[in-house]
Amino acid sequence: MALARMRTKDEAHKQLLIDDPYSAVTKHALYVMMRSGQIPTMRVGTKRLINYDALLAYLANPPQQLEPDERGKIRRLNG
Repeated sequence: MALARMRTKDEAHKQLLIDDPYSAVTKHALYVMMRSGQIPTMRVGTKRLINYDALLAYLANPPQQLEPDERGKIRRLNG
């Protein structure tokens, strides 16, 4: 049985850049994915760890947007 590769946000970002030097994923993007629950994390003391393999699986198959993006469109004001 293989152990899960648990990493801090900074360590996961560093490993991601080693695996893919041209990756556009930032530390802030990892933080947002962690806080929103898109990627699983676990708390160990004061640290929050990311399962690196789950992160790679998420990035390989991100969920599709369910609703169209509404930014940049003119909206009717009710009032």
